[in-house]
Amino acid sequence: MSSKPARRVEEAELLYKEASSGRDLALGRDHEDSIETCRCLAAFLFEESRVLEAETLCKRVFNSRLDRYGEAHILTARAALAFGIILQNSRKFHRGIEVFRVAIRGFEVHFHVPSVEEKAREREKRRLEREHQVRSGMEAGN
Repeated sequence: MSSKPARRVEEAELLYKEASSGRDLALGRDHEDSIETCRCLAAFLFEESRVLEAETLCKRVFNSRLDRYGEAHILTARAALAFGIILQNSRKFHRGIEVFRVAIRGFEVHFHVPSVEEKAREREKRRLEREHQVRSGMEAGN
């Protein structure tokens, strides 16, 4: 006989799976509502320590959002972060790091954090401006 909390977990899983398959059929597997339901099911399964099942679903969410929005989008970044965490829990460290890099890039763009290249260009621009000021000051002193 299963306990009340265990039955509620089973019921919740069944509802998530029904919603996911229903949306896949009605809207298509790549529709944003289908992907969001898939993401919710993945989070549920991860919380239940069913990491391999969650990994498969998170990979689907990540790939869908990467295809739809590209790397430089907040939804892709969030999906990458979730997928990266699951990969790390699955001890797939190298792939996890690759996925985390996508997450970082998406968050940088979303929060307007300059990239390493942009920072280097800005430093070079300031250096050239200082040089110009020094040269202008020397010329004015002559």
